Amino acid sequence: MHNIIKLAGLDITAFDTLESMAQFILPGDGSVTSAVAVAMNPEKIMSARKDPATWAILEQATLRYPDGIGVVWALRRKGYEAARIPGADLWEMLMARAASLGTPVFLLGAAPAVLEKTVQKLRENYPSINIGGALDGYADEQARVSFGQDIKRAGGGIVAVAMGSPLQEKIIMNLKSACPEAFFMGVGGTFDCYVGAVNRAPEFWQRINLEWFYRLIKQPSRIKRQWKYLPYALLVLSGRL
Repeated sequence: MHNIIKLAGLDITAFDTLESMAQFILPGDGSVTSAVAVAMNPEKIMSARKDPATWAILEQATLRYPDGIGVVWALRRKGYEAARIPGADLWEMLMARAASLGTPVFLLGAAPAVLEKTVQKLRENYPSINIGGALDGYADEQARVSFGQDIKRAGGGIVAVAMGSPLQEKIIMNLKSACPEAFFMGVGGTFDCYVGAVNRAPEFWQRINLEWFYRLIKQPSRIKRQWKYLPYALLVLSGRL
């Protein structure tokens, strides 16, 4: 079950569970929901209000989902139930579901060694997974064009691009024009976390929706970015978002 709610001038799709979003993307009948998905958080929303380039990225997306707890909070204040959907968790659940359904998956981004370990771990965890293509983040434009052709030949699938914003979104838009039937998602540093090259917040912090606070403790320099949460909270509380 899902609802579409307007927040900060953008349509946000709120799902009741992570599982329901994965089922929406891969219904189980052999099809894939065609979309460009972007994970939404308060920082991204506040940046978009001042930066036209960020706004354009968010506007071009066709499926915006609440990754940050601040977005979930804002949606709930509007009267809608919404689950927090961490992008890394969504990606891994889609990999598991794609493996069970035979849906091809494509991986683009990260360092060559990280990508190699990601492919290896996916095959260990999901022996039936169909990896239709894997290309590291240092490949040239010609290799990316060939990668897009692989997606097209497969008739679509799940395409995860781990290049960081806004580069990953630009690459996704280029691939989408050639392969409109696929589901595209930007996953940032997800591959690095998946193989342990970068440590994610412990499960306890994830469960209480305070990953952002854990990262702040570990990296105090992030405080400059976190200041955006204060005006965001004021906008939500005043009903102006």
